[in-house]
Amino acid sequence: MWPHVDLSKTYVDVHKNVHCTTFTFLLHLRDSGVLDGGETVLLEKLSGSDGKKKNILASIKPKRGRLLIFPHICPHAGLVVNTPGTKIFLRGELYVDKK
Repeated sequence: MWPHVDLSKTYVDVHKNVHCTTFTFLLHLRDSGVLDGGETVLLEKLSGSDGKKKNILASIKPKRGRLLIFPHICPHAGLVVNTPGTKIFLRGELYVDKK
């Protein structure tokens, strides 16, 4: 997947309070082998992001039970999955109530 940032989702609760998500989470449901690929990389910047190592802040390999949480504004990308079906995850969004 190309480098990108996630957009915030907005919703209104039953009390008509407006909430906006600020974080993305990925919960990995399956392990990935050494050659399977599919790492999620957190990047230094979005513009000019070409996957070169100097731009990668962290590379997270899929591992069952691993929970990755990062701010929506953090540039990231999913690397190529070499073995189909090895990267299965649950993606969601979080917001922090500042009350």
